[in-house]
Amino acid sequence: MKERLLYSALATLGCWLGEGNPALAQDWTWSSAPTKYWESIASSADGARLVAVAAGFTSPPTDATIYVSTNSGGSWFRALASSNIMWQTVACSADGSRMVAAASGIIGAFGGPICSSADGGMTWALTSAPSNFWRSVASSADGVQLAAAANGLGSGPIYTSTNSGATWVQSGAPVTNWAAIASSADGMKLAAAVQGGTVVENGYLVNRRGLIYASTNGGAIWRPTSAPGTNWYAIASSADGTRLAAAAFMGLIYTSIDSGATWKATSAPSSAWIAIASSADGRRLLAGADDTGVPIYCSDDSGMTWTSQGSLRGLDWSGVASSADGNLLVATTFNGGIARLRSTPQPKLGISRSRGSLTASWTVPSANYSLQYSITCGAGWTDLSALTAMNLTNLRYEVVVPATNSRSFYRLESR
Repeated sequence: MKERLLYSALATLGCWLGEGNPALAQDWTWSSAPTKYWESIASSADGARLVAVAAGFTSPPTDATIYVSTNSGGSWFRALASSNIMWQTVACSADGSRMVAAASGIIGAFGGPICSSADGGMTWALTSAPSNFWRSVASSADGVQLAAAANGLGSGPIYTSTNSGATWVQSGAPVTNWAAIASSADGMKLAAAVQGGTVVENGYLVNRRGLIYASTNGGAIWRPTSAPGTNWYAIASSADGTRLAAAAFMGLIYTSIDSGATWKATSAPSSAWIAIASSADGRRLLAGADDTGVPIYCSDDSGMTWTSQGSLRGLDWSGVASSADGNLLVATTFNGGIARLRSTPQPKLGISRSRGSLTASWTVPSANYSLQYSITCGAGWTDLSALTAMNLTNLRYEVVVPATNSRSFYRLESR
């Protein structure tokens, strides 16, 4: 019998009631991805489409590959293979149709390209981005606004694109040792972290203090935030760009709830943190460390408390990603496989009223749900899923219906 989770709302009063069990965490399992030197992974909003990049560290270097999954890691296909490109980082749009992958270099040469795909990873094309030691890329929800950060020889620029990578311009960010970059769903709010420590600058060793910078206009203007100076290595953003999470290598994990204006250290232990991911609302966080003694850590309350995923100890983690609702988490290992954690989703249905219409919305889930309505709660439900559209500013599914004087009830049903 098909399981149903029902979330009803009385439209005329604008209130809603929810039923159903809390999300039930399951054990981490290994996907069918092959053993590679995985560097980075990205997820579509619903968690169905994944894209991961592997660097070519074998001899001869034949493992430099981009892999794509269209079923949450159930199976993978080799999307792009190269014997000499050192892939470093990857990002994708909310629907998974647009992808971007950047390299740190090419065997025998300094710096690498940025490639993009407009068909879910089936075909890839070289973009006009300059060759550089690209460290991190970020994408808006529609895949149109892109940002890429470099740190070649301890110093690099941030480039942005407003046309899915067709053209690139150097942003107003300082040229420095960038470690990671994150974007809001609309691509306007960007946050980028600087890797601290000793770097080579103009032929001299310089002790650089790592900072976190933020932009509210797509990268045109950047300002340093109040984040403490440390060896930042990873950063993640909520869909609206207000909640940020940043991880330091051999340090702590910090969070911000005001787009970087203020920061607070979380209770996560100090470790060699190398990757962090966030759900669309910023509440579920996933962090991985380049330390075989530290497993993956997960937080369900925006970093206030963390849970050690003890079954994943003894591995060097290289990348993490999350679906919009946080109910699909994936993590890549360096010289290993790709692990995933799937939870039973519990979407919350919200109802708002404005200018003669009602908007029903819920977080993009890792499982399929349809919106239904009835004039009598409990019978005669009608499917409204054909009217559903994803709001690319907050990664929520929305259905807009005309408001009437009659009472209507709405619910979500699992499919």
